[in-house]
Amino acid sequence: MDGTPNPSGFGSWQLSYNGYVQNILSTSAPNLCTMDWRVNIGPTNDELNPGAGTVFNLARWGMVTTLLDDGFFALNSGGSNYRSAPLLDETGLINAGTTGLSKGWLGQPFDPPQRTARDGVIWWRRYDNGIVIINTNNGQTGSTGSANVNISLFGGAGIYKRITGSQDSGFNDGSVVNADFSLNQIDAIVLEKI
Repeated sequence: MDGTPNPSGFGSWQLSYNGYVQNILSTSAPNLCTMDWRVNIGPTNDELNPGAGTVFNLARWGMVTTLLDDGFFALNSGGSNYRSAPLLDETGLINAGTTGLSKGWLGQPFDPPQRTARDGVIWWRRYDNGIVIINTNNGQTGSTGSANVNISLFGGAGIYKRITGSQDSGFNDGSVVNADFSLNQIDAIVLEKI
């Protein structure tokens, strides 16, 4: 599926997500559907490059949107070049020495695919070894800003921690989640179960 939620352009996150869900529901088993997410990935077309203006929050936003249901996530540079795919710390496919994660680390979904918001603009889905959380607000509904993530809704303090990332280490700093936290609009987070 192309035409994913655009933070500054067309439509709301909800309309785009509904289209993604409809694509999954209209396919035959095993319901293979890919959400194609486009961001500026820098001059080499194979790695996210903050110096080239890449925003990791937008890449996380796309990946977590996909993980709310059972589709596949594709990240590309916005062109038609699919010869290489940039990777994120959250995937466990790169920087294993820093993250301590490996391919498939998140495990299988614990919760069913998500069809409605869990707490206002905050959506989440639990997995065997973690949880994905997204602030779906992209300013298209008239509201802007961050949203509070109430950790008591998914287990409470000390259950999850931020991954230890090397790409966006200020965000993915390895800290234990011991209190409610704020998640900016157009952002998402993947937390590791302790």
